[in-house]
Amino acid sequence: MTRMTWRTMLAAAAVTTSGATLLAMAPGAHADVWKLNHTASVSTYIKSMNQTVTTTGTQSADFDLETRKITAYLKTKDATAPVKIAGLPLAQATIRIEPVSPATGTLAYSNDLTVTQKLNIHIVKIDPLGLPLNVVGSNCKTSTPVTMKLSGKLTGLFDPFTLKSTFDIPQFSNCALLTPIVSKMVSGTGNTASITFKAAA
Repeated sequence: MTRMTWRTMLAAAAVTTSGATLLAMAPGAHADVWKLNHTASVSTYIKSMNQTVTTTGTQSADFDLETRKITAYLKTKDATAPVKIAGLPLAQATIRIEPVSPATGTLAYSNDLTVTQKLNIHIVKIDPLGLPLNVVGSNCKTSTPVTMKLSGKLTGLFDPFTLKSTFDIPQFSNCALLTPIVSKMVSGTGNTASITFKAAA
């Protein structure tokens, strides 16, 4: 197999990896790094609350054809979820995902994709229903970053693909007087995330 044919196959694998349309190479970028864009649909199950939170966003990714390494930058919209006490929705929480560094990973020759993402969960506000009041202040976040080890398998050129993870949520800090209550409600093990990526239009 010639070197040119091998590079062509790697290029196809890069596009397959992200399930996205090749947009453009950055000016001055290394010839073996491809730039790709996706839309993202995120579903997170918080075990301690027995509740699923969903949001959408976008991702840009760099794929190195020689090393098969991926560096990705995810941006998501704020999500909202009811806060239930004794089964009754008494408040609404606004939740923000804040990556603390780019996601990094590797595409295996078997088309298995593994990615690690570190992020903070920021509870932007909790509003008691009927009251214009944020009871947790402006800096209520996980005290240490969440580490998600996401994995999935690719299926075909331009197809959507899904990465999944099981992860722990640390204790929270800076939530005003509700810090211990927020930690008790949200923190814990056995949480799951599922992110589906599609080619950006």
